[in-house]
Amino acid sequence: MKVSARLKRGRGFPALSGFRRDGGRDFGAVAAVDKRFPVGVAQGTGRGRGRPPVIIHRPRGAPAALGYGLLLLVLGNAGCRPGTTGPTLADRNRAPVTAASIPALTLVEGQVVLVEASPYFTDPDGDSLSYDARTDAAAARVEVAGTLVTVTAVSSGRAILTLTARDPGGLAASQSTGVTVRPNRAPVATGSIPALSLASGQTALLEVTSYFDDPDGGALSYQAASSNRRVALASVSGLSMSISGVAAGTTTLTLTARDPGGLTAAHEVAVTVVPGPMLGFREDFDAGLEAWGVEQADTMLSDGVLALTNLERGIAGRANRVLEAPINFWEVRARLGRTQTDSVVASVILATGHERYAWYALDVGSGVSVGGNDTNYRFYVLDRSRWPPENRWVVVEGTYGVSDAVHDDAGEFTEIAASLDGSELRVWAGETELFAVTLGDDHPTRLTAMGLWVFPLDGAEARTALFDWVEVSGTHTAGAATEGAPAVAPLAAAEGAATPGAAMAAAARMLRLSGAGPGAR
Repeated sequence: MKVSARLKRGRGFPALSGFRRDGGRDFGAVAAVDKRFPVGVAQGTGRGRGRPPVIIHRPRGAPAALGYGLLLLVLGNAGCRPGTTGPTLADRNRAPVTAASIPALTLVEGQVVLVEASPYFTDPDGDSLSYDARTDAAAARVEVAGTLVTVTAVSSGRAILTLTARDPGGLAASQSTGVTVRPNRAPVATGSIPALSLASGQTALLEVTSYFDDPDGGALSYQAASSNRRVALASVSGLSMSISGVAAGTTTLTLTARDPGGLTAAHEVAVTVVPGPMLGFREDFDAGLEAWGVEQADTMLSDGVLALTNLERGIAGRANRVLEAPINFWEVRARLGRTQTDSVVASVILATGHERYAWYALDVGSGVSVGGNDTNYRFYVLDRSRWPPENRWVVVEGTYGVSDAVHDDAGEFTEIAASLDGSELRVWAGETELFAVTLGDDHPTRLTAMGLWVFPLDGAEARTALFDWVEVSGTHTAGAATEGAPAVAPLAAAEGAATPGAAMAAAARMLRLSGAGPGAR
């Protein structure tokens, strides 16, 4: 016999009211459990239509003297089906069951595999399942994220992997499989890679997989390194090694294969780089400035001379030109001067594309003190690592001074030349060598762009430098003209500079912060 009763919400064991007695006998109470509601939780208020019902049933054969039994579960409206007074015993939760056997795993030390858990269990009620896993030995370690089980082979040996699926009601099913971990064996270098010869600026590709084998069948990763990056560069993308000639010379490349456990094998490759084609340009300023990007400057061409005048107070005016391709072993020549004495310098700016030492600058003109002494020539390096807050153009020791070969009165011209052969930097004024120094191994030798700039020394505008002609030459080297060039310089970070010329522009803005004190601009 079934009896309905109203429930009071919010109590662990709700009180009952309005139930009937049958023939003067008390009924034992047995809960008809619906898996969607936990024991002892009341849903709804028990008022109005659709109030939550409770089914009270006297078990067959129960004695009349049993008295009132314990009501175990309160159900909400979702527990009822249309046309019934409540759920029946058929609505009880059913546990998950296994759907397929987990195959045994055989791994090598360091190997990691992913196991999708969902195909190995099913729930007869269609419930979503959660998963956990464990192993009984240190040979293998497991982690679970959603339905994916990550199995990591830690050390040689055997372990039992137990995977458990659990439904929302807490019922579970488990199954186990064996994990065997074998000792890892190192990859093996097979055959030999033939020596390679290429020109500077040339790039060769080498497929790497045929030169290595892994006895455990593990997937190998690869990396390459050059013993002399000034001669050749090497890198690996996917399964191909790229070798790029930088400058004439010889070097040894090391190609390394690594297995999932970290064991390696290596090949060495002898590389010879010969000089590539000569590249460069000569500009006599008699056919316009189409190849130049002019910023913060007025320009005037007269009788083959470029007059470059800055427009903004304290900011350099500049004309920049990106090379058609990067060059090494370069030489830059120019004939330049100025229209005002001690208030302006003419500069040749050399963009390297280097992450740290982004630009070199050769200044001509008196009015700049270095070490407490006036100079009429100076060579600077822009060191980007010094920002913030004190990033400055830094004068290279031994590259400044005063020379009678520099003609820097108003309207006078000086023919200057600068060359970088390997790491040896040399500068002349006419036939006079101003200095020869050796740059550090970390200083770049490559040239990607150049600029002609006018620097106002007095923080004013309308300062003019003169450029009669300029000539650039060098051997083609690895990479594109814009490859690796700083896209954004410190003071131009918000402006989104995307080319060497645009990045070079930011160096001029640094004058606003750095001034022209000793050893800095």
